[in-house]
Amino acid sequence: MKQHRRRPTVVRYLAAAAAAALVVTACGADEEVPEADPGAEAAEDPGEDPGEAAAANGECEDWLDGRTGDFVVPYNPGGSTDPVGREYATALENHLGQQWAVDNVAGGGATIGTSQILAGPADGSSLGLSSNTALAFQPLVNPDVPYDDADDYTMIMKLVDLPAVLTVRADAPWETIEEFLEAAEASPGELTVSTSGNLTQPDQNILILNEEAGVELRNVPFSGGGGEALTALLGGQVDANMGYGPSILGQVEAGEIRPLGVVGDQEYHLFPDATPFGDLGFDVATPAWYGIVAPAGMDADLVECIRELSMEAFTTPEIEEWAVSMGYNYDPVAGADAEAELATYADEYQRVLQEYGDLLDAPLAELEEEDEEEG
Repeated sequence: MKQHRRRPTVVRYLAAAAAAALVVTACGADEEVPEADPGAEAAEDPGEDPGEAAAANGECEDWLDGRTGDFVVPYNPGGSTDPVGREYATALENHLGQQWAVDNVAGGGATIGTSQILAGPADGSSLGLSSNTALAFQPLVNPDVPYDDADDYTMIMKLVDLPAVLTVRADAPWETIEEFLEAAEASPGELTVSTSGNLTQPDQNILILNEEAGVELRNVPFSGGGGEALTALLGGQVDANMGYGPSILGQVEAGEIRPLGVVGDQEYHLFPDATPFGDLGFDVATPAWYGIVAPAGMDADLVECIRELSMEAFTTPEIEEWAVSMGYNYDPVAGADAEAELATYADEYQRVLQEYGDLLDAPLAELEEEDEEEG
């Protein structure tokens, strides 16, 4: 279990008690000290928002003030991402007795839902899940995204990472990733790989794998997300899929698909037989990163309270066991540590754009066309 710092509200209480003791000592035993009005500190400015008032009065657990909070998952229900967002919202409800309404707002590479989170009130009632691609990559390539960097949102905590996995149908002729890439090299442009959308992390992984391995896999991004991309593989519309463990685990266990390779240079606990791309000398290493964000401009005490209570709610043995069984790399960190991790991904995406920018031209053009059609 990770060690948590003492809540600011508790620290303030102890400091106030110590100050009161000093006053009594200085006044002497014979002098009367006026009793503090127990309701004075709890008095609330009618114009103050409930979240800030709760934090200031040592009631961080009640920052919703009886309201139902809005929690956005910027992906479709099911799949690999939706479960961890809902698990976090449920953890808050179980730990604090709050109520959160979960809303799936998919589209735009998770930027539509992320934008909705950040446009909400900055009082702790608007939280949601987001990703490294939505927060750190999309602002670099999509001028229509209404946020740029960490100044435009409040980072609450990181929950998990996920390495992408390349799978084929169980009846496919390739037993290993080496055999699959040899076939791709022999037939440039013929083998197809489904992904969860333009410029998502799996989409980038395939573009970079092509360059690193010297092959020409044809990328087929599906706007309906990972579930639609997996359905395309199962239905024989594509030859392979680049997806995530939570959404493909059932099909692997049922013997319908076979994992061949995994992004990164580490063995993946969910599919230990899948070969890490790093073992083949390929620098295809960026996983999906998922964390909790809120609007910018929140009260600092309220932010600290939500971060610490989120860590308490999400760092339990039961949630860790659930996360690992689902295929997530469970790695909750809060505040500045989560911000620092996201900053490293921003640097990595800058490198990807510099080295592989020409490969991204076609997907970028397709994304612009989709935006025009939606508009």
